[in-house]
Amino acid sequence: VWSLIAALRNRWLCQQVAGRRFKPLPRVQKDPEMLATLWPATWRSGVGVLMSFGLIQATGLVNAQFATAANSASYMLCLRIMQLISTFSQAPFYSKLSLLPRLRAEGNIKGLLEVAGNGMRKSLWTYSLGFAAAGLIGPVILARIRSNVEFPQPAFWVILGAMFFVERYAAMHLHLYSTTNHIITHIANGVTGILVIIATLVLLPIIGTMALPAGLLTGYGLFYSWYPVLHSYREFKMGFFRFELRNSAGPLLFAILSAFVMLLKLTDSLWR
Repeated sequence: VWSLIAALRNRWLCQQVAGRRFKPLPRVQKDPEMLATLWPATWRSGVGVLMSFGLIQATGLVNAQFATAANSASYMLCLRIMQLISTFSQAPFYSKLSLLPRLRAEGNIKGLLEVAGNGMRKSLWTYSLGFAAAGLIGPVILARIRSNVEFPQPAFWVILGAMFFVERYAAMHLHLYSTTNHIITHIANGVTGILVIIATLVLLPIIGTMALPAGLLTGYGLFYSWYPVLHSYREFKMGFFRFELRNSAGPLLFAILSAFVMLLKLTDSLWR
C-alpha cells in the first residue's frame, strides 16, 4: 500500500517540476529510438536486482524450510536489520549519482573520482558504525523489551555483516563504472547469484542454517568483490592502494575490530 502511495506521490511530483512542463505530455507516448537506447541497460539492471536483492530475500524462504520457527524469526530479524543499515548507508554515495554522469560527460575525471571517493568513504563508515552498534547493542535492546525473538548469534551476525560490507563496497564501484553507460550489472549479480546458490547447497548439509550467510559471503567474495571493482579501476586508471587507503581501509578496519569483539564474546554479558 505504501509503495502504491509513494508511486502516486512521485508521479504528482514529476508533474510539478520544471514549471509543470511535463504535465501536458500525452498519457501514452512511444518513442522507438528512446526505447532502443534504454532497454539494453534496463533489462541488465533488472536481472541484476533480481539476482541480488531478490536472492537475499529468498534465503528467508529457504531458512524457513530447515530451521525452527524461533531460528527462522531470528534470521528474518537479522536480515531486516542488516538491510536497514545497508540502505541507510547508501545515502552519502547515492545522493551523488546524478552528479557523477555530469562530471563524466564534462571530462572532469579528477572531480568524478573525488566525489565518488568521498561518497564511498562516508557510506562505508556509516555502514560499519551501524553494523557495530546493532551487533553490540541489539541483544540488550531485545532483552530489555522482552522480545520473543532472539538476536542472532555473533558468528551469524558477523558473517552476514561481512557479506553486506562486500556488497556495498563493490556496488559503489559498479555504479561508478556505470557512468560509462556500459552496464555489467547482470553479469556481476548473475554470476554472484549462481555462486551463492551453489555454495549454499554445498554447505547446507555440513553447517546447517549457518550455510545461508556463509553461502552469501562465499558468492559475493568469490566474484562480486572484484569483478565490478576491476572494471572501475581499469576504466579510471586509479591506484588501488592510494584510493582504498583513503576511502575504505578505515571503515574496513573498524568493522573487523568490531567483529573480533563480538566473536571473542568480550561483551558476552550483554547477550545474557
